[in-house]
Amino acid sequence: MRKMSNKIVAGVLALALAIGSILYSPFKINSAAAATYNLNNPKLGDVVTWDCVYFGSYPQKEITSSDQPTIYNRLVSSGNWDNNKLVLDGVKYLRIQKDDASSTGNKFDWDGKYHYYQYTSIKWRVLNSDNNKLVLLSDKALDVQQYNTIAKRVKWENSTLRSWLNGYDGSNNIASVDYNSDSFLRTAFTDTECNIILPQELKNPASSTYSVSAGNNTTDKVFILSESDLNNSGYGFSSEASRKLSCTDFANAMGATAPAVSYWSRTQGKTELSELYVTKEGSLYTKGYSVAYTANAVRAAIVIDATATSEYAYAGTISSNGDIHEEETTTKGETTTLDETTTLDETTTLDETTTKDETTTKEETTTLDETTTLDETTTLDETTTFDETTTLDETTTFDETTTFDETTTFDETTTFDETTTFDE
Repeated sequence: MRKMSNKIVAGVLALALAIGSILYSPFKINSAAAATYNLNNPKLGDVVTWDCVYFGSYPQKEITSSDQPTIYNRLVSSGNWDNNKLVLDGVKYLRIQKDDASSTGNKFDWDGKYHYYQYTSIKWRVLNSDNNKLVLLSDKALDVQQYNTIAKRVKWENSTLRSWLNGYDGSNNIASVDYNSDSFLRTAFTDTECNIILPQELKNPASSTYSVSAGNNTTDKVFILSESDLNNSGYGFSSEASRKLSCTDFANAMGATAPAVSYWSRTQGKTELSELYVTKEGSLYTKGYSVAYTANAVRAAIVIDATATSEYAYAGTISSNGDIHEEETTTKGETTTLDETTTLDETTTLDETTTKDETTTKEETTTLDETTTLDETTTLDETTTFDETTTLDETTTFDETTTFDETTTFDETTTFDETTTFDE
């Protein structure tokens, strides 16, 4: 009996370690797995399909009292907010009020209260994979910003939007706003992630319709696309549908009008007081709109080192007709969760060893080995194993509320050739 008890204890301890590694370990991508996955250039045709990756994080998903009442109530009652940011159980959150929004023209319901947003992994479309580089474009509008905070003649090189994206100080924009401590770059990426974002020399030619120059070339880590980029079929932009954009919960609160949004380009409009943008329908409005307009969204672009496979993860594919084939979302410091657009149903496969079918529910049992079962919801990854001789007798039970996060498997990436250029 004592021998059996020792086996039970050993099994429970091993199980506890497995749970701990799933719930509390920082997000790490299996670089061996990532290195073999071939990230492709967009697949062209009547329907364009892009490969996608997860990289960085940003406040995106709203936490509401109806969807997640327990977490919502903890966020409301917490006294540990610092500059409207909070880390709760290893997950980062941001809270904002109406005055924090860039625009309130979309009639977002602020109801006089804070709204709470969880930092989740940013999903990017791969526009080009070449020469060990990945050209990435955010899959959704992440935020809303003015192209320039004051209505003056401005070009990309001295706009406040460029400074905000990259964290430049006031000497780099005509409004003299210092974004060193409040920028997209520092909000979305860790220092390690920033180090694999490659500075790009950007050419800023005049509009194809008007002769107004967009200014000097610039070198930036984060940027938005030009008119030429947005007409580049190699990037997958062959139709209005290929340029259409939706937004995150956070961007909607900041002023983007869901579900389809308009977003800035870095090409001048008819005058230096206007900027070309992409309409909600996906067309290019070359005449442009006032640079101080408050409701256009930001669709960020970056180029990263493709060989740094431990810092990004394969995210599936997305097509211009709206079809999404999505991998699990894993965020650093968080438990493994599925993106809100992914539904577990009878056709969803999580990885090679975990498949949901029509007879499987979230109340499935977890099998540790051939003789040991728990009343749980998820099958542990096959890399977590226990001694086949370890058994739990009939008197040993586990709390039905114990849950396990599902195993995230990421494919590998390969390296690529040649040089990526913009607007040559």
